[in-house]
Amino acid sequence: MSTTSTTQVRVKAASSRAKNFFFGNLTAKAMALIMALALWSYAYRESRQEEKWAVPVEIRMSEGWALSGDERQVTMTLTYPKALREEFKEARARGRIRMATTVTPEEEGPDEQTLEIELGQANLIAPAGLKVAVRHLSPTPFPVRVVREETRMLPVEVLVSDPPSGFELVSKRPSPDKVAVRGPRDVLSRATAIQTEIVDIGNLTPLRGLTAGQNLQARIAQYVIIDGERHNVVCDKEIEVQIALAAVPRRKTFTGIPIQLLATPRYPYVVEIREGERATDVDVSGPDEVVDKLEPANIVLYVDVRDLKPNADTALPYTQPILTVVETPRAGELTCRPALKNCSLTISEPETE
Repeated sequence: MSTTSTTQVRVKAASSRAKNFFFGNLTAKAMALIMALALWSYAYRESRQEEKWAVPVEIRMSEGWALSGDERQVTMTLTYPKALREEFKEARARGRIRMATTVTPEEEGPDEQTLEIELGQANLIAPAGLKVAVRHLSPTPFPVRVVREETRMLPVEVLVSDPPSGFELVSKRPSPDKVAVRGPRDVLSRATAIQTEIVDIGNLTPLRGLTAGQNLQARIAQYVIIDGERHNVVCDKEIEVQIALAAVPRRKTFTGIPIQLLATPRYPYVVEIREGERATDVDVSGPDEVVDKLEPANIVLYVDVRDLKPNADTALPYTQPILTVVETPRAGELTCRPALKNCSLTISEPETE
């Protein structure tokens, strides 16, 4: 056989073996590939991700008892399949992963008790499909302080929003003004009042002048505030609040109003008001139609000296209040506030020739 023929036979044999390697027994090769992919997929799904974070503990109490203090948490190390990372993050963000337990204090024991609670996998609340497992908890055991509940009547403090533009709040009267509140004995013994949720008065349509008798519904807040901290309580009562509004008064400032002296026609003494205190500004507030018509000449400031005499015992001047008169028929509807409340003056005998 020639060398060329031998070479061709060898090439054909090698080609046949290559075809047989790649294409021979395709069914078996396909099954092997599928099994490998399935095994990889299973291993990926079952590989665990570990996370450590603070988890809220939901504590269910026996009737007649309450927790003392604020919300409690445990630091917990959890594991879950890596393939469910996004689902885990979403459940965590929505508060669907937490711990829960039921606490049963000793009925014959003291009013305040501290219980040591063992928490574990059985206390975990999480979506079943996440396959979350508890690996470590801290603290353990978990301390819980409980106190006996009681019901007490507390005064109601009404919280309101800002009033409509151009109006101010005159009064807010709750009915009833006291409500029954249930909560921990140690909390209610220190509570002085319970607030409402904020009552929205910003959309009220005030009547002409003072608006009285506008009743709004208000819900009682489910906490009391003691020393600036919230403490959870229970009050299912809904109350009415009577709101009274009034138009914000028009304000006007009159500058440099002179201070006059009120004395009898034959007042025998010489009175001098201290330099710098002989005039002052006056703020006047009241209904628009009254304030807008006022002129500086309508504002009269004076000091009453009718009963004053020279002070021979001391060189100190008198300090007298500044009185205000507004010359208008509706003066009773106005409020006047001089910038200077008092002035100093000296009284002396007249000089004789």
